[in-house]
Amino acid sequence: SVQEVVIVNNGSGVNGGGILLQPRSGGSCNAEINRALVVGNTFGIKVDTTISGAGNCNATVRDSSVAQNTHAGLVAQAMASGGGVPAMTVDHSSSVNNASDGAHADGANAILRIQGSTVTGNATGLAATNGGTLASWQNNYVAGNGADTSGPITPITPK
Repeated sequence: SVQEVVIVNNGSGVNGGGILLQPRSGGSCNAEINRALVVGNTFGIKVDTTISGAGNCNATVRDSSVAQNTHAGLVAQAMASGGGVPAMTVDHSSSVNNASDGAHADGANAILRIQGSTVTGNATGLAATNGGTLASWQNNYVAGNGADTSGPITPITPK
């Protein structure tokens, strides 16, 4: 669990960043991130199961802000096929002014769910690529991005 932290200026090139959840072969992970400020990193918060043999990795991000990162703000990234499921649920958070995507699900098993959040000022707001699932409760503020969406955005019916 990560609570009430400020994470600034981490990572270089395409590696590293604010918070990386990446299980090794045979491993898995679960995380809860609350009231985090993640600014000016390579990427903001990333759940990544691209290591061969990695298990599932689940993260919940609440009441947090990721901003001004040189790549994407929020990322769920899986292998092109097979492998563990990276799942991120984003609740009442913001992903703003990132050089790439505000929220991105990449890879066949990747799932990123977002609700009640603000995504603005990014190159792309919400993105789903390579079979990834970006799902929205349809109550987000997504506007003012270079492109507000890219790829299919799956609606979630509130229950």
